[in-house]
Amino acid sequence: MILLGFKKLTVGSKTFTLADEGVTFYAKQLGISDDFCGGSIKKFRKTKYGIFLCLNKRDDILFLGYTEESLTDEGRALLGMEPLPDAIKASREKLIEQAKALGIKGVLQNMKDETLLKKIKEVQGTKE
Repeated sequence: MILLGFKKLTVGSKTFTLADEGVTFYAKQLGISDDFCGGSIKKFRKTKYGIFLCLNKRDDILFLGYTEESLTDEGRALLGMEPLPDAIKASREKLIEQAKALGIKGVLQNMKDETLLKKIKEVQGTKE
């Protein structure tokens, strides 16, 4: 995960607050160790931009962060990044669909492509 700076709450034209709707994750769900950032971050709230609010145990926002896989096109625009090419998006969507069809559990949208491929190969290996 790439952190954007301690107590930095504004990215581009957007200021993030706890009022931003999103799904809450814990470190293990995102494949991050519990001692990430010295253990001060207790949970992550993923916004519609794919940018995470990194929260302490009192739900104070300590950092904003993102992964290449988590960012939406809107999030990329806020960060001043180019949107993902359509070919890469289509390839990733196919991987996620294939994993779902095989019954692979987890937050597939947040998994790296390599992890998805590994899980797909493991499931296919057991079926052969």
